[in-house]
Amino acid sequence: MFNPNEGYLKRKFLDVEKYKGVDIVFFGSSHSYRGFDTRIFKEYGITSFNLGSSAQTHIQTEYLMERYLKDLNPKLVIYEVYPEMFSNEGVESTINIISANENVDSEILDLLFQTRDIRAVNTFLFSFFEPRNPEIINSGNVEKDTYVPGGFVEKKLSYNTDTAVNRIWKPLPKQKAAFQENIQFLKDNNIPYLLVQAPYTFTYSNQDEIENYISENGRYYDFNHLIDFSPQKDFYDESHLNQNGVKKFNNKLIKIIDSLEILKTNKLEQLPY
Repeated sequence: MFNPNEGYLKRKFLDVEKYKGVDIVFFGSSHSYRGFDTRIFKEYGITSFNLGSSAQTHIQTEYLMERYLKDLNPKLVIYEVYPEMFSNEGVESTINIISANENVDSEILDLLFQTRDIRAVNTFLFSFFEPRNPEIINSGNVEKDTYVPGGFVEKKLSYNTDTAVNRIWKPLPKQKAAFQENIQFLKDNNIPYLLVQAPYTFTYSNQDEIENYISENGRYYDFNHLIDFSPQKDFYDESHLNQNGVKKFNNKLIKIIDSLEILKTNKLEQLPY
């Protein structure tokens, strides 16, 4: 699998170089880059950049934080914590990031080492010696997706017809360890953060375990409980909001951020657990 522009990631890496000193940076999976619309935040006078990427696990979040947070210098980080990404090996996301990068550095090699998968190694070798045109690779999504400056990807409006299947959360130790390291990185750099769960239509049989674990690591908002979403009208599949749902989600999140006054004070103390 070689796709440097899955989720428009190659374009996003070029775009992010233009941004310095933003109010908010978003990290997370497709629930992030398809869930936090930078245009809506801009309407409220909030500058932001969305560094979400396809199937981004906490291992890839660590790489992105270390590479971009210094220059972006945000007043707040929104860390999207989709439970499935704790259970994911991270191969897809590593492939996505490696193939979208034009430069090879020690951090990329470390990411490759952490993933330890032959598919990621093959992608690295292939992308290094045979660069592709990302617009050609991504041409199949042109009619369905629109890249928005600032890292959001808007899906052409459609409605969910999937039947939700309940799940059980089985986190991997390496993903929990990477998550803990990311939280410590934010604390060490005095960067305020919120842990945000984007909504989905299914449930986990051990939901309490998820809630307890994540909430122990910071101020946590699970939007499955904060807004009444329609499984059909507000989603385009069982776990991704359509644009109608994104508007509801973002408007509520902005109200929460405003109530915390963190963008005015930029102090970590404003975010007690």
